[in-house]
Amino acid sequence: MKPFDEVAEAYLTIHNIGKVNIKYSMIGYNYEPVNADIEPDKPVIVPPEGLIEAEKNEVVAVRYLPGIPRKFNKKIKLQISHFAPEEISVSGEASFADIMLDLPRYENEVYKNLRKEA
Repeated sequence: MKPFDEVAEAYLTIHNIGKVNIKYSMIGYNYEPVNADIEPDKPVIVPPEGLIEAEKNEVVAVRYLPGIPRKFNKKIKLQISHFAPEEISVSGEASFADIMLDLPRYENEVYKNLRKEA
């Protein structure tokens, strides 16, 4: 769970276990503009595309700003070379910190004890 107004970040590692270099790209992503805020409700992939050398790894950051408190589930697609795209799910829950107390308005012994507990 993450506050709704904070950017959540996760990492995806792509392993090239083959003997040739491969290209990858993300489908259904947003570029991250330089020195700009991330738009709410739109996942940002950094870097969105690249080349992975044979027997090497590439770490890709997935950033998401929910914008409102709720559960979310976004889909992005990873395209590797000429293979069919793989769907990746970005999901979580954005929260809003709050508290609600239901205490009586009149002051009696029970109310005083409840107020001490609170």
